[in-house]
Amino acid sequence: MALAERKKRSNELEEENIQLRTAIKGRDASLESIKSEKTNIISEKKSIEAKYVDEFILLTNANKVVA
Repeated sequence: MALAERKKRSNELEEENIQLRTAIKGRDASLESIKSEKTNIISEKKSIEAKYVDEFILLTNANKVVA
């Protein structure tokens, strides 16, 4: 009887282990997706900032010409 209970418990633990590994893989994939999105956002932000600086310089130069 004890052997059957141990085997049942072992099977339950193995199933739980599989579920936990699957959950970890899902979280890892989600984390990688978030990191990639963060990198894209930072890159886009830098690009926008550079564009604004260029535009500011153009407007400053245009004001000097007009003045």
